[in-house]
Amino acid sequence: MKALPVRAGTAFFLLLPVILLCFSLAGCSLERAGGRKDRTEVTWETVEEADVPEDMKKEIEKQKEKPFQITWGDGEWLYIGQGYGSQPTEGYQIEVEGLWESGDFLCVDTRLDGPEAGTEPEEKESYPWLVIRTGWTEKTVVFE
Repeated sequence: MKALPVRAGTAFFLLLPVILLCFSLAGCSLERAGGRKDRTEVTWETVEEADVPEDMKKEIEKQKEKPFQITWGDGEWLYIGQGYGSQPTEGYQIEVEGLWESGDFLCVDTRLDGPEAGTEPEEKESYPWLVIRTGWTEKTVVFE
């Protein structure tokens, strides 16, 4: 099979989406390092499982065994979910480090905390996940 030559202009347009993706993903990270000044904190609230929209809850149930990130919106609220997959015991908690806007992006940073020291969590597989809610926006959500 004969290879087709790739022109410089064609190569640029093929690589352009990759380059833009790299810059967009770096946007929130640069800001955390203090490199950007356009960070605006966003108010949010934790959503109890009973109040998670049914469609979103079904999708979380399908994906919960592996780490996931999910968003769902209804035009009034934006729901942002993060799951950390299968864990060997109970007692894990997810902490929201922050939610902020930066340019065209809504950045969310969470962390998984293990069972508290000195406790003996039940040796039962768990699937920690969390959903937060904020006002509706069409900004792209970036998970840190």
